[in-house]
Amino acid sequence: MQQIIETRAAITVDKKSTIVNAICLEGLIVTKHRANRDQDLEDLSLIAMYCFRNTDWKILNKFTKNDLEFRQIATDMKFYKDNPQFEKKLEFLLNNLYLFETFLGAL
Repeated sequence: MQQIIETRAAITVDKKSTIVNAICLEGLIVTKHRANRDQDLEDLSLIAMYCFRNTDWKILNKFTKNDLEFRQIATDMKFYKDNPQFEKKLEFLLNNLYLFETFLGAL
């Protein structure tokens, strides 16, 4: 877990220069896979649909506890990529992101 935390980067997210720390894509995949909550599984499906090609599997492998965990994550991500289930959820998230950006712009 310490390796994942060390990948964090400070990102400015709004006009007020609010800074948030975010971990890398591969760290996000591993932590969401380990959490295994319904929302995390939906998030992994979206990540697989849109970020599968950008995933650095060598880095992801370094973050896993062992080869079994790595193979399970890789298998799950490939399944999510090949079987998109949450397109409606993505549409909902994108609409809410637009509303949030509009709200921030009004501040």
